Amino acid sequence: MQLALTAQKLEDARKLRRFGQWRQAEATLNELSQTLPQFFKTKEPVTADEMEAALEILREKAKLYEQSGINNKCWAETLQLVQVLEKRCQAPLAQQARTLWKMHLCAKRNDYVAYHLQGEPHLHEAIALFKEPSTYNDPTYLNLLGWQTAFRSGELEKALKILDSALNAYSHCSGAERQEDMAFTYQLLSLAYDENGIGDKLRLFLERGRALSQAMQEPAELADLLTFSVARQSVEPEFALDGLKWIEKNFGERHPKLLVLRTAIAARLENEAMEGAESYWLDSLEKCDDPPMGHCIYALTGYAGYLERKERQTEAEEHYRKALAIIESYFQPEPLFFLGPQPALALSELLVKQKRLPECEILLKSFIERQDKDDYVSELDIEYALEILINILNELGRSDETEPYKRKLNRLQGLEP
Repeated sequence: MQLALTAQKLEDARKLRRFGQWRQAEATLNELSQTLPQFFKTKEPVTADEMEAALEILREKAKLYEQSGINNKCWAETLQLVQVLEKRCQAPLAQQARTLWKMHLCAKRNDYVAYHLQGEPHLHEAIALFKEPSTYNDPTYLNLLGWQTAFRSGELEKALKILDSALNAYSHCSGAERQEDMAFTYQLLSLAYDENGIGDKLRLFLERGRALSQAMQEPAELADLLTFSVARQSVEPEFALDGLKWIEKNFGERHPKLLVLRTAIAARLENEAMEGAESYWLDSLEKCDDPPMGHCIYALTGYAGYLERKERQTEAEEHYRKALAIIESYFQPEPLFFLGPQPALALSELLVKQKRLPECEILLKSFIERQDKDDYVSELDIEYALEILINILNELGRSDETEPYKRKLNRLQGLEP
């Protein structure tokens, strides 16, 4: 492995990722990854520098998939490779624990309903790494313990004390990895204070998180933080708007993460009857990915919902159908990943309101049939679709056709084997 050339290409990939040029970053990292098989197919000794370079490539690749959501399967596979190398080189416990935590998050993204079966063991394994009392003050350990205490045990006050201990521990350590830990601590404290309804503390740690993300030059993580903040009534919309302007100035107006942020801002402005809501929806659509990806579907569906609430139903249907057309056009073995409501379900509700039941029936049957090949279709979405379809068939006087759909619904709900 030519370490100097590898370092330069890795920095190129990192820059592409930060600017939201996901596919170009992926291509660069795939090229770098061609040097990696030797680390897994042979037990020949490698130098410490080569091992660290290999880990940096894989960690950057994992961060790309985490931030972009373009391929969750590859994210999981990359994290598994990181874990193999970290065990082989006996990486510090904090590094190994961070990887296990990311595996926990990856499992959650892949199956939000049942992730506890595959994701939770990673969290328990990460915490169990810290066996010696001398490791109990490590910020990584305190973060994980704080998360588990707050959001699994429900002991928020106890969790806040643990996370305060993590903040104090940073005075004894430094480095880029510790910056990531600190960003995680701020995130957890924001979540905990939000859960407790303590608005001033929530605002404080969102401010610290925003400043740290800017210092780390991580616009994707900042966009996620701002999207979270704009949904909190105790945080004024201007907080997110200021962060949006910083990302636009430093990383461009078309950064893909800004699409979801703009839609969140639009929803907040609409909810508070403030001016400018529709302009942010339109801005999101104008600056969508090219070719359109999952977040574009999110924006189209969200804007269609806005139009529907404004009684502009013809325009709403048009945008729902645009979202469906993107799904059909870009469907691949690795389906598009997107957040938010399924456009097929949102459109079906509109058709039901308009009493266009036969059209709704066709739409829902097509949606249900795709379940087996689309991993972005959750079982909850299918259950909802089945419930609507059964009601439609009953209203159309075709109750005799509902039986197979009732059986499928019962299986999904665990009522039948």
